[in-house]
Amino acid sequence: MNILRRITYTSKATLPLDQRALLNILHEARGFNNIDEITGVLLHDEGYFLQVIEGPKEPIANLIQRLKKDIRHEQFQIHEDVQT
Repeated sequence: MNILRRITYTSKATLPLDQRALLNILHEARGFNNIDEITGVLLHDEGYFLQVIEGPKEPIANLIQRLKKDIRHEQFQIHEDVQT
């Protein structure tokens, strides 16, 4: 049985993001997530992010560690963490 993990988190951008910067973040995330079999949705509004991601337990744990170190955002907070 393959255990899936789903997290929901919020964070705040450390710098203003224009449309090009947001598209770069989206394309980068899609590439890595595809490799790691992670799916999700990323929302952005006036410098704040909300993301829901789901995938295999270990790739999600690795992604969380990368997100915590990413200097493009701060105030990283997990609101939901579910394993199924």
